[in-house]
Amino acid sequence: MAVQKQNVSLDQQDQQHQQQQQLAKKLSLPSLKAFCAICDKWQLSIDEASDLMGSPPRHLFAQWFTHRENVMLDNIQIKRISYLLAIFNALKTYLPNEMSSLVWIRRPNTESLFEGKSPLSQMRKGELGFLNELLKFIA
Repeated sequence: MAVQKQNVSLDQQDQQHQQQQQLAKKLSLPSLKAFCAICDKWQLSIDEASDLMGSPPRHLFAQWFTHRENVMLDNIQIKRISYLLAIFNALKTYLPNEMSSLVWIRRPNTESLFEGKSPLSQMRKGELGFLNELLKFIA
């Protein structure tokens, strides 16, 4: 009986893993397109963009821009992009002028969340918790 329960549990875990893989595959291309658009609008350097994504290996990161359709992001990378997209859209709501948004992310900020640094420099640390806090701050 215990062996049968363990097999069911392993089957459920395998099925859940497969579902997560399918979802990641489905979300990867639109997520990458959104990320590339944000990079363009915010005029991010390769290093800045890489840092926002948690500094993946250079050769993999390069594929995100050249062979997007062949890339499968992991769940954390998709989550990062969803935060960045939400932050980007929230800024568009409050700062409809693209230049204002660009200046805001790069200008040092005295709010305690930013510790006197720019929002971009804080986002570059790659911490998901900060992206969540930043989104709450803006929204």
